[in-house]
Amino acid sequence: LGRAEDVHLSPDNRRLAIAGHLSNRVLVLGIDIDWGAKGPHVRLHSPQPFVSHEFSYPHGLFWSGDDTLLVANRQGGVPVFHIPPPTGGATPCELQPLLRLETVHPGLVETPGSVSARPMACGCLDVLVCNNYTHQVTQHLVDLGGARPGALAGSPLLARGLDIPDGVAHSPDGRWIAVSNHNEHCVRLYDTSRPLGPDAEPDARLLGVDYPHGLRFVENSRRILVADAGAPFV
Repeated sequence: LGRAEDVHLSPDNRRLAIAGHLSNRVLVLGIDIDWGAKGPHVRLHSPQPFVSHEFSYPHGLFWSGDDTLLVANRQGGVPVFHIPPPTGGATPCELQPLLRLETVHPGLVETPGSVSARPMACGCLDVLVCNNYTHQVTQHLVDLGGARPGALAGSPLLARGLDIPDGVAHSPDGRWIAVSNHNEHCVRLYDTSRPLGPDAEPDARLLGVDYPHGLRFVENSRRILVADAGAPFV
């Protein structure tokens, strides 16, 4: 894999995806967790290496379902893939995208480095993309149901004060959006219960990190894990 730039667990916690940034590959592994008397034992199995013409320095990953993976490519776009079940071999398999956000919404998706998705009551996905070097987060309404998946709408969501936004995450309850603001050395929190737009200021800044990168909410949205790219800390 080489430089592993991101990692994400599927919603059922049975598959793990790892982005091989420089090798232009994504590795998917199966996960089993056995709870023994001495604590949990984690077993990784059924390796599936994937390649695609759409991979161009894959940087961010997000499972929107147990077999659907979004990939943010630093020098490409954000394709959506169906990930097949493991076959028992470890031969690289080539993926074809179900959808490419940069094709449906040209001009919005540029240098994407991170992606997050959250299901909505209408059955669509609310997809957020960190566009690293255009310094904005864009929002996309995506419908993966039916015979022809598509992106229904897209627009800039956050921009003011962003300086290389390197990670984005929805809270599980949908109340918060967190953005790693690389050169501001903090994580910005935005409250989705109020109107947001490119000029919106954050509701809070989380400090104590050098170069925040990947992040995920845990514990029912009350805590957040942040990977610091400038130090060996989470």
